[in-house]
Amino acid sequence: MYLAGWGATQRRLPRKASVSWLEGWAVPTWRPHSVRWRGRPPAGFTLLELLIVVVILGILAAVVVPRFAISAGTAKRNACDCNLARISTQVDRWYFEKQSWPKIDLSDISADTDYFPDGVPRCPVDNRVYQLNPTTHRVKRHDH
Repeated sequence: MYLAGWGATQRRLPRKASVSWLEGWAVPTWRPHSVRWRGRPPAGFTLLELLIVVVILGILAAVVVPRFAISAGTAKRNACDCNLARISTQVDRWYFEKQSWPKIDLSDISADTDYFPDGVPRCPVDNRVYQLNPTTHRVKRHDH
């Protein structure tokens, strides 16, 4: 490749240089050999692309993880309410069948597999054992 317009003689550019025309003058622009693509782009990701992906994943995790933690706690409290209703139903059934209230610690109901085949459930929030109120014969509610 030759440069024209730089005097009477023409000079030959090195092989790696290309010519870019700017206002009628030939200005050599150098391109390193590693930047040129020969038919297809190089494989892999740049550091900037990987950084953008990591930032996006971090933002998504910051939004999703707290919501998941809140919903898990709500689900455990709802399961506790279901356990209270289930135990109260079985206590009423015990009273109608036996004509007496079960013990406060529910040990007699837990021994009979007709009422709770897998045992009396525990509170899923803090794993406490449910107990009956001696005056109302209902399961004591507890705070979580």
